[in-house]
Amino acid sequence: MARNLVNGEENWLAYPIQRDDIESQNTLGTLPVMTFTPDSKFVIASYGGKINKIPY
Repeated sequence: MARNLVNGEENWLAYPIQRDDIESQNTLGTLPVMTFTPDSKFVIASYGGKINKIPY
């Protein structure tokens, strides 16, 4: 999910995603680990049993 820090608007970059297995220990809804590529053009995320490269 990307959040506009000026107006607070949120947009899903990929949907649906699966919740992390640790969610049962966290009441805030832990999401899978995600990271940006060095050029900041993509997000790398693990969901659906695959490693996904999502354009940002």
